[in-house]
Amino acid sequence: QAACKRIAALVASPGNADLSRAKPAAAGAASAAGRDAPKPLDELSNEIILSSLQSSGKVAVVASEENDLPVWMCDDGPYVVVTDPLDGSRNIEVSIPTGTIFGIYDRLVELDQLPVEEKAQLNSLQSGSRLVAAGYVLYSSATIFCISFGAGTHGFTLDRSTGEFVLTHPSMQIPPRGN
Repeated sequence: QAACKRIAALVASPGNADLSRAKPAAAGAASAAGRDAPKPLDELSNEIILSSLQSSGKVAVVASEENDLPVWMCDDGPYVVVTDPLDGSRNIEVSIPTGTIFGIYDRLVELDQLPVEEKAQLNSLQSGSRLVAAGYVLYSSATIFCISFGAGTHGFTLDRSTGEFVLTHPSMQIPPRGN
């Protein structure tokens, strides 16, 4: 929650418009994964997410869209997190919503004997059917945190007056047809 609140504040701050622009790079330069050149706001959001997950002590591996390889955080963390810390950051300049997307898996302890890089990679490439939880945070005129643990999806809206997420969309459903 704390990381998403910090990112929401960054995205909402008009003084950070320059952070949403890509850094100048060498001609034809792109990331090793073939993505667009990273923007400072993407990198800052990534640092916020990584720092928050590291300090939790609960995450063994983080695979972020902003990193070329998964990051091994701690040997006894029970979870693996895959994330795009700030999806759609190029939208900020035109006031289109952005968000953080994430998936959480159980760490595969049977891989613990492997070298760090290999077990980090294999842990982060688990099938979607093995997800323990998944969700997104929408940064717009309101900040909404949606999460599912596999049995329903719930949405929480950031109450800016208290700084807390409040359950505003319990048991969200997609209508069977139409809007």
